[in-house]
Amino acid sequence: MRFINTLFPNLAGQTLLVVAIALSIVIAVYLLFAISEWKMFTKMGEKGWKAIIPLYNVYILLKRCSKVSYFGQMIIAGVVYSIVNILFSLNVINAEAAGLSIVCNVIQLVASICLLVLDIKMMHGISKSFGHGTGFTV
Repeated sequence: MRFINTLFPNLAGQTLLVVAIALSIVIAVYLLFAISEWKMFTKMGEKGWKAIIPLYNVYILLKRCSKVSYFGQMIIAGVVYSIVNILFSLNVINAEAAGLSIVCNVIQLVASICLLVLDIKMMHGISKSFGHGTGFTV
């Protein structure tokens, strides 16, 4: 905090205010999602607390829509994306190694697209299991 006060003496209080507002928005959005997932799980006949456990809730949703085989694919795509992201963060891969950087960006893009496609398939399976069609998924 002293570093911020030294560099930006007029903005230190405002920075704390912005962080507090952003944190309260994040908490409100998380609570909204947690409550809605809790209600969805109870409607499915599952216990509501299963909705707030990060990977277990996805497994339960995939089990509900008979797509448990997607769980491993989602984990692999997420791990690949995270490893490449960590390599970028640790500066192991940087702009100087342009060829490697482009390849890693493409790997991240493919992993993101895979996750998106699997997530859409999961949501479509869930809407079908509740008796709705493609329009409800969209």
